[in-house]
Amino acid sequence: MSDLLRTCELFRGMDDPALARLAPLGRPKAVRQGEYLFLMGDPAECIHVVQQGKIELCFPFSFSGS
Repeated sequence: MSDLLRTCELFRGMDDPALARLAPLGRPKAVRQGEYLFLMGDPAECIHVVQQGKIELCFPFSFSGS
């Protein structure tokens, strides 16, 4: 996991001891196309690092007065 974190821009600049403390908290997770990583309103219990592929962020909008 340290090697994966080391390649992520978010963690760039962190030294090896810091990455070593953070790495055990990470868990690999495969997500298929169309699956949700999280839904709006879910508690922020983790951070997602996308190693490969793309994600789409969708925000609900409501329009009134039309």
